[in-house]
Amino acid sequence: MQYEEFEAIIQENTPFQKIEDNKIFLGLVVMRKYLPHCGIDAAGHDIVYSADVEKILEAGITKEDAQELNRLGWFIENGECLAHYA
Repeated sequence: MQYEEFEAIIQENTPFQKIEDNKIFLGLVVMRKYLPHCGIDAAGHDIVYSADVEKILEAGITKEDAQELNRLGWFIENGECLAHYA
């Protein structure tokens, strides 16, 4: 998958789905399928930063998993990494 396709999937407006589980944790589980040592790389006041977008693309993330990250509320921050509001 190319960056532009991944970005479009992550930026899609998806219908709100109430998810009771921890969306940050579930997103990390998806990312770890491709990057086994992926975790939270940094955190700010109300945001956590994780996987480098280029690395997860190089690792072969599928369209379905990109859609799952979108559904869980993950987004691309500064064109570089995946992030989620805490």
